[in-house]
Amino acid sequence: MNGVVFTKSKTEYEFLSGLMIEVISDISLRHETDDEHFRMTENSGCDIAVVAIDGALGMEIVQEHRYRYPDACVIWITDDKYFAGVAIRQHIFDFIIRPVPEIRFTESIKRFTKEIKK
Repeated sequence: MNGVVFTKSKTEYEFLSGLMIEVISDISLRHETDDEHFRMTENSGCDIAVVAIDGALGMEIVQEHRYRYPDACVIWITDDKYFAGVAIRQHIFDFIIRPVPEIRFTESIKRFTKEIKK
């Protein structure tokens, strides 16, 4: 199984990826960082994508990822609850408001593993 985490922060990547590895021990993760704007490459396809980007940029990444990889699970982490409507329209797997409670993120990853086994 493979995954990608879109975040501007190396600390946040380490936190999120550590929790993901605790739940999904065989996951291979990549960190997509900001270099003025995120780029999706041919290798951006994955089983699970965590978009930990706030505001309009986060929304753009979510929309582009859902467009290119409609079968991938997307978890969006943002500081703005008003993007929940976009999340619903994009049919993302989960929408989490910052600050990210460890248990809340872990529960989302566990639900994903149950869904993928179906």
